[in-house]
Amino acid sequence: MHTQPIPAIRSFNAGETIFTLGAPADSFYILLSGCVELTKNDEPGIRLRGRNAFGLEGIINASGVYPCTALADDACRVAQYPADVAIEMLQNSSRTQQLILQGLAHILAASWSRSDHKDQSDMKTQFIGRIQTVGPGQWIMRDGEQSTEIYRIISTDQGLEVVKNGTRLAVIAEPGDIFGEMACLLHEGRTAGIRSLGNSVLEVYSPEQLTSMLADYPDFSLRLVTTLAQRLAKTTRELAAIKGRQASSPEEM
Repeated sequence: MHTQPIPAIRSFNAGETIFTLGAPADSFYILLSGCVELTKNDEPGIRLRGRNAFGLEGIINASGVYPCTALADDACRVAQYPADVAIEMLQNSSRTQQLILQGLAHILAASWSRSDHKDQSDMKTQFIGRIQTVGPGQWIMRDGEQSTEIYRIISTDQGLEVVKNGTRLAVIAEPGDIFGEMACLLHEGRTAGIRSLGNSVLEVYSPEQLTSMLADYPDFSLRLVTTLAQRLAKTTRELAAIKGRQASSPEEM
């Protein structure tokens, strides 16, 4: 049984700084009350209200620094967690996962999307991945494998199945869906195996490309967060169904 880390509860007056752009990302935060503004250079600020998580981007980014400055927009209270418990909480706390994904989605959708003036076509020339074609039954990655490439589906005729301990957890089939990013973000082995059910065409990115794309291209970042949220919800439902079937089966004598 995992014990939820106990955070430091901190209060900030309006205008006080919670963390600054470029500072080492040694903590992440969950907003308990009030409003926080996230600012980056001369760009318009992003305001967060409600129980949103923020500051995690600097922890999972290879740079290890905060990508923006966080200010108390009015009197606010936050729960502060040290960076070294972030991965544990992401793996073991569904509530923390929800708050983090909610916060990231809000930031990406409401703020960095203001960079719509940036020519998104630059992404196509700067971040063209390697094209990989796979056939029916071919494994793209295996559970526990130490590899760090990230994949995006270009096309697939039957989908790709996600397999853990011999059990199918999900099938991903939507063009544009991203997978394989967890090993890169968590710096760990693959958390599941993935194989193609039919013929599939994939675009393959390096970890270095992922870091740059997350920092500079909000549309890609928002798609990644959406993919993570959808996959988390679907996997949770699948696991609950498996446990329900196991609980209803008669015990072996």
